[in-house]
Amino acid sequence: MPDPAPFENLLEYWAVAWRLSVRMLGSVEGAEDVVQDAFLAAMRQLAVGHPPKNPRASRPRARRSTPGP
Repeated sequence: MPDPAPFENLLEYWAVAWRLSVRMLGSVEGAEDVVQDAFLAAMRQLAVGHPPKNPRASRPRARRSTPGP
């Protein structure tokens, strides 16, 4: 049986992800779908022993534009 701690840690972010999704999508129903899909995928990965990757680690950083001469 998998360790429940990673599952509990993941669920701590549910409300944060939902609020952000509602704000970005402008739709409660859309946010529920997006967050549910993302969390189900993460839960499946945890169930087989693969912790989710840190999304910030793989996301490219935006370049700051510098003013021209």
